[in-house]
Amino acid sequence: MSEFKFNDVEQTQECNTINEMRTEFLRMRRHSPIVSNSLNTADYQGFNAEDRFAFLAYNLLKSHQELHARLLYVESIMMPLPKLTIKT
Repeated sequence: MSEFKFNDVEQTQECNTINEMRTEFLRMRRHSPIVSNSLNTADYQGFNAEDRFAFLAYNLLKSHQELHARLLYVESIMMPLPKLTIKT
């Protein structure tokens, strides 16, 4: 198994307008499972354009909150490293 590298993950492009952001979401549909699953579900449910992006934003927010909660949990159970004193 090869080692994971952040460069292997498709990066989101910088956007300056709402239209660029919409285009970027659609591009990331091919690379991001959460974007793909959200937009596919919204399409299946027959959401209009505004509702499908609200649905996507909601799912991204939920995912972000879950990830943040996991990070806080991991930080809470990590044992602090003891301070080492070196005498010379």
